[in-house]
Amino acid sequence: MSLRSKILLILGLVVGLFSVGDNLIQREMVGSSFRDLEEGEATKDLQRVVRALDGEKVALELRAKDWASTKEVLETCLQRQESDLSVFSGEGSLGTHELSLLYVCDTTGQVLKGRVEDPETGAPTTLRQMPQGKLSEFHPLLKGARERDSFGGTLMSEHGVLLLGSHTIRDPLSQARIGTVILGRFLDDDLVGALSDREQVEFNLWPVDAAPLRESPAGLRDRITSSTVPVHDRAPDGSFQVYATIRDLLGAPTILVRADFKPEITRRGERSVNYGLLSTIGTGLLIMFVLVRLLTRIVIGPLSQLTHNATQIGMTDDTSLRTGIDRSDEIGQLSNEFDNMLEKLEVSRQDVIRTSRLAGMSEIATGVLHNVGNVLNSVNVSANLVTRNAELLPVSDLIAMRDVLREHESDLGDFIQHDEQGKHLMPFLDELADSLLAGKGQILSELGSMNRGVEHIGELVRSQQTFAGRQGVLEPTNVAEQLDAAIVICQQAGKGTDLVVDRDYQDMPKLEIDRHKLMEILVNLVKNAIDAMDESKTRAKKLKVSLERSANNDIKIRVKDTGRGISAENLTRIFGHGFTTTKDGHGFGLHVSANAATEMKGFLTAESEGEGKGATFILQLPAKEARVAQAA
Repeated sequence: MSLRSKILLILGLVVGLFSVGDNLIQREMVGSSFRDLEEGEATKDLQRVVRALDGEKVALELRAKDWASTKEVLETCLQRQESDLSVFSGEGSLGTHELSLLYVCDTTGQVLKGRVEDPETGAPTTLRQMPQGKLSEFHPLLKGARERDSFGGTLMSEHGVLLLGSHTIRDPLSQARIGTVILGRFLDDDLVGALSDREQVEFNLWPVDAAPLRESPAGLRDRITSSTVPVHDRAPDGSFQVYATIRDLLGAPTILVRADFKPEITRRGERSVNYGLLSTIGTGLLIMFVLVRLLTRIVIGPLSQLTHNATQIGMTDDTSLRTGIDRSDEIGQLSNEFDNMLEKLEVSRQDVIRTSRLAGMSEIATGVLHNVGNVLNSVNVSANLVTRNAELLPVSDLIAMRDVLREHESDLGDFIQHDEQGKHLMPFLDELADSLLAGKGQILSELGSMNRGVEHIGELVRSQQTFAGRQGVLEPTNVAEQLDAAIVICQQAGKGTDLVVDRDYQDMPKLEIDRHKLMEILVNLVKNAIDAMDESKTRAKKLKVSLERSANNDIKIRVKDTGRGISAENLTRIFGHGFTTTKDGHGFGLHVSANAATEMKGFLTAESEGEGKGATFILQLPAKEARVAQAA
């Protein structure tokens, strides 16, 4: 990625993060302010509705006061008989006065005249809460009127919400209390509509127990009835409802008032926040454009020129070239320092090359020593076995037999045929020959192992000539024999003396392969498997080695152990240089083996179900059958 692209990316991320952060802050702070404002206005609107309802009750009280001083009402209370009170007769007569209820009671609560009209039909009806025979003298309307002349309230009746107002009727002469007049009006659709139009608020009323609530009715209803201020309930789409209660004549919250509001203020706030976001993004893009232009002219352009010149120097490998930037600022100083470094580079170049070669040779030497050490253990064991087998040869028995034969040199035939000691000479000679023959075989076998080990060591040393350009030699190789030889080398080195080896070899011809690199990999894999089983202290030390052809005609060699296994996080790390999980390991064997497999155009992988469940190493190499020479 170019410097210009990185700067654009960084500036873009800064502008984007700033815009998002600023928008989130605005939504949290400004948005909440708009919501609070909206809910506050809604609360005021609903309180205005409640005050309007209270105003209607006050208006009924005032009308009741006016009616209490009329001639007809006074005659009814004083004479306790019908008078020319036209509102007591005729269908719909109360409706002409925008009333639904009219009661005239004496001081004991006896209803002298009473009428209730249905709010829908206007026909006379009755109310359970307002019996037309007699009201209790402790009825709230009568009691309130006695205490303060006028009293009003609300009643939830079977016909709906009823607004009530009462006033004491007094004798015009003595001013003694002679009764009470009660007026009432149902909150029908016409009255609700009129109040809604007047207050510019849409609202509805229900009994508290039957009010339709949006969700969580029990909890919301409890909050509404227990709160002295309006309660808000906001829907997921942003719309919300405000609830309040109206207390009845007994002071209980029995009537619920609900006003529905659309989130107009909140939406305006959201539009303002969105506008702020667009403004922030636009300002950020403008600043980013100006910064990029300035940086391109002041920084990126000169740096691009410096980079181009440096690239040309790297491509041509000519340290005599110079950048040629003549500036007095930091970039000019950088150019001058770069030219100075080029001069010093030419001086130190040979030292760097020599140091790199020494470092490479050191790593190669480490690899040689590691692999030679593996094989030397086997060679050392073979040498010790040859020495021990040579010491165990029955040479002393042969010398003793020679001395006996010299004693009887003159009568050798008679001694062999008739002497008791001589009769055992031939069987002893046979046993001695068998012992010598067995000892010879063991010595030759160990010498063969030593020869193979020494040959492998020599090839490991010679193979490092690849540093000078020599490639590995491909030769016809029996892969199964190499597997067996690797197992023998590790066992002769004192590893896996109690090991159970399970071989599963698929028949295949000799393959053209770098035999010594293959042996190097196999010895490391078998040795690591045996070490893993030794460290796990498992009783069943079983090594399974298999050889097969894969689907793409490559060869697959699997080395599976019952050792301590490999954790999932280490499966990709075990081939790294210096990484080891054993206390005596150096972390080099698997690294060298993986590199060797790559050089052979193959690859080395590992599998394990986890710690304590063993591990399997898989070596996959291209299989090229060896050519068979034919006679001309």
